[in-house]
Amino acid sequence: MKIIFTAVLICITLCNFAQTGKQPAKGKTPTPVETHKKIYEMAVQNADASVAINSLYYIIAEEGKNSLYRDTLALLYFNMTSYVQCELVATGIVKDFADSIEKGQKLSVLEALALSQSSLGKVKEAIQSFEKLLSKTNEMYHGYRLAEMQYTYQRVGEAMQTVLSAEKLQNSMKGKVSIDLGNKQTQAVTLEAALQNLKGYILLKEYPDQKPAAIAAFKKALEIQPDFVLAKNNLDYAEGNLPAEQQAPSQTPPPAPQNK
Repeated sequence: MKIIFTAVLICITLCNFAQTGKQPAKGKTPTPVETHKKIYEMAVQNADASVAINSLYYIIAEEGKNSLYRDTLALLYFNMTSYVQCELVATGIVKDFADSIEKGQKLSVLEALALSQSSLGKVKEAIQSFEKLLSKTNEMYHGYRLAEMQYTYQRVGEAMQTVLSAEKLQNSMKGKVSIDLGNKQTQAVTLEAALQNLKGYILLKEYPDQKPAAIAAFKKALEIQPDFVLAKNNLDYAEGNLPAEQQAPSQTPPPAPQNK
């Protein structure tokens, strides 16, 4: 299955949904919903998020919980990094459309929910959402994020198993993930390299007898991306080339991948 990640889906959804609103026949007075759909379309074209949100709420109030514009609202909030609002809207959608998600539908909303929960520090909830998402997409990125959440929640064994499984999964994501280097610095790296670095980090921190495997993972990350700063740092630490007190920083990417 080819997954189109949330950052791309937002743009597609906004444009497509805006175009699906039925236009009133010539000479016919538009209904209030038709007017708000037109206002929403204009707001999207002019990048006016506040007006777009107001119109979306009106449309949803009129159309009810089955309105496709609920999805648009959740993704718009995510795109605005309004994670609290995104979580609230997306949680309602996931609950109301559990059967649809079970069939592999509305996965962009589920992804936005998982990423929002992660950004809000709701690790336990994020794990549940990523587990559900991964079971439907079999995507490396979702396995990578799930492993991070599991490790953060001190479910070390599960995190390691998720990493090992994620290595075998497809990667349909375009672009790179951003890795936090500390001191407000980030680096864009390939997902495969980031996954190997996470694997090495967990092995090094949690399985002392697996240091050779950790070193191999760091080296593989650097083979994929030679300028990967954190992997180089971790490799130097593992090989004893850094002072014992200078522990390489942990790595946690921002909530969404960079899609270009």
